[in-house]
Amino acid sequence: MAAVGLVDYGMGNLASVERAIRAAAPGLEVVRITRPEELGAVQAVVLPGVGAFEAAMAALARAAMDQALAAYLREGRPLLGICLGYELLFDESEEIGSGQPGGAVRGLGWLPGRVRRFPEGVT
Repeated sequence: MAAVGLVDYGMGNLASVERAIRAAAPGLEVVRITRPEELGAVQAVVLPGVGAFEAAMAALARAAMDQALAAYLREGRPLLGICLGYELLFDESEEIGSGQPGGAVRGLGWLPGRVRRFPEGVT
């Protein structure tokens, strides 16, 4: 049976994402991934995320998932980033609250570019 890994790094609504995957692909096994070595057991990965870019990158780093996901992507394996998980795929973010005014927080570096704020007044 094909399995998709759902990265659990404490920054996402995993239950909702898991239900959505099961609804979209009945019969597909969903495996929660918490350690780098678990990436080898799945055919695809979903990287969800809710919250702050810097905190998410720190959580991935603590679990050594930042490097593992970068290696996974270099292998050309499929990965879907959702919300913050998509933003993390970029080189960097200028997210406010990074502790680096005007600076940037490094992302996974798979997609070139910087995640930027919407201009003031855009709703």
